[in-house]
Amino acid sequence: MRVRDRAGALLGAGIVLGDRHVLTCAHVVAGSGGGAGPGAEVLVDLVGRPGTPSAPAAVLADHWVPPTDDGRGDVALLRLARPLAEPCGAVLRPLSLSWQRPVYTFGFPDRLDDGVYVRALLGGQAGPGREWIQMDAVEPRVPIRQGFSGSGVVDEQTGAVVGMVVSAYTDPSAGLSWMIPVETIVGYLPLVGGWVVGEASIDDSFRSVPRAAGDPATARRIADFFAGQAADNVLVVVAGGTDSAVAVALRRAVTLASRPLAVLPRRGEPPPPDRPAAAPGQAPVPPVGSIDLALDVAGKDSAEVSRRIVRWAGAPPGEPADDPRDAVADAAPRTLVIDGIDEAADAPRLVADVVAPIVHRATERDMRLLLGFRGAAVPARLALLEQRIAQLWAAETAVGHRHARAARRVAGLPAPPARAAELRVRLSALRAAAGADRRHRAGGPPPGDPVPAALARCERATDRALRAARAARQAVDDLLSRHAELGGRLTSERARSVHAGLAEDEDLGALYRAAHTALASTPCDLAAAEPQVHRYVAALRARLDARPEGRRR
Repeated sequence: MRVRDRAGALLGAGIVLGDRHVLTCAHVVAGSGGGAGPGAEVLVDLVGRPGTPSAPAAVLADHWVPPTDDGRGDVALLRLARPLAEPCGAVLRPLSLSWQRPVYTFGFPDRLDDGVYVRALLGGQAGPGREWIQMDAVEPRVPIRQGFSGSGVVDEQTGAVVGMVVSAYTDPSAGLSWMIPVETIVGYLPLVGGWVVGEASIDDSFRSVPRAAGDPATARRIADFFAGQAADNVLVVVAGGTDSAVAVALRRAVTLASRPLAVLPRRGEPPPPDRPAAAPGQAPVPPVGSIDLALDVAGKDSAEVSRRIVRWAGAPPGEPADDPRDAVADAAPRTLVIDGIDEAADAPRLVADVVAPIVHRATERDMRLLLGFRGAAVPARLALLEQRIAQLWAAETAVGHRHARAARRVAGLPAPPARAAELRVRLSALRAAAGADRRHRAGGPPPGDPVPAALARCERATDRALRAARAARQAVDDLLSRHAELGGRLTSERARSVHAGLAEDEDLGALYRAAHTALASTPCDLAAAEPQVHRYVAALRARLDARPEGRRR
């Protein structure tokens, strides 16, 4: 929908909702010259419907959120003076706003009053208060630019509107723009929720901020984890009951990181401040929008949880996967909370079919996965730990093989990690201790180290070991790439010298042979070979620059 001022000048775009409302940016209406705020009037056109007259529209009372000094807010809901003869409202849907997700929008840039489509890929969170999502133009020559503000951003996969264009970079050639996600819009304009389909990013049990801050140590761990300040990919939180201080800290963290609940201001008040941490004196909370999906799975079965994750991803209908567990692991967002695992309707199956496959991908995808248990849940955690240690064993074995092959080519490789065997021994000890603990409760001898505490340490050690295995593989690959890059550079510069008629230059020849010998040695000492290559390249360029034609360049 095109938005114009009362004189007919183009202001921007809007999103039709139902038969009587239009969603747009507050700054679009403010540019009308007819005032701003509730009651401000504009004209709207249904583009693509010939013969449909322009309709006056005014800003609804209590549905005007102008941009703050730093740019937050900037949303407005208009009411048409008369209902549309044929309702054509958009379908709004909150979805996983995954990196590189393809979207498109339709706007009205200068001299294109009839509109134009532009495709883009979603990037990461950005903008004031992390309220926006960056969009990168698929074709930089056709970017989102002035005239697109208020346009709906449509997910190519589902056809649903997932956000609204709010801003574009002043240099159109950069192809950068930003959108406000649906959930943030609903946070500012609750009435818009009536046109939203699908499920929210957090389950209902997280939808109220506890008055108490809960356990401060847990709050800090969760805040650091989702802010990326902790190295782990998996964080296990054992609450000890739904009303415990740990459980309160978890609910508070999820609620205050939620897009719609974090931005919802009381009437007449500005939106809350940006917070990777809370205000002074309060327990810290994760950054707004840093938790993509938060599930309370207590009482739910594994099939229901699987469907919830896949629906949130907006996966298209199609042939079922050969292994449904792969579909769930593929659909899981990069930041995810699964709470109440031990109180699920089929906890062992949930762990095996949903939690374990996602955990298996956590290190590879650099996910942040919080697993919440209400009780000690030792059997379920031991089963999950066994699978993670098996994954570590496979990862370390693969790194070891790659290391052995690479060591024949380059020297100085870091020793491959080997923690899986030790962790297997610790797992066996934990299983034995868990059995002893059960016997103790039945009247047997008391165990030594409490099992839950030892289990938590082993979980953290396994997560660190998985990250170390991934880093070790990357280190091997980096050294091999560096060796190949130096070899390619030496070859190309040698060809350049031959082309320039310097093949017989004795000094250059000596430098080339020294560099070639250093690179060809097995294993190659890159620390010694790299300076040799640089010396040859620098000498060749000096020869070329000393020529008359070189100086003219």
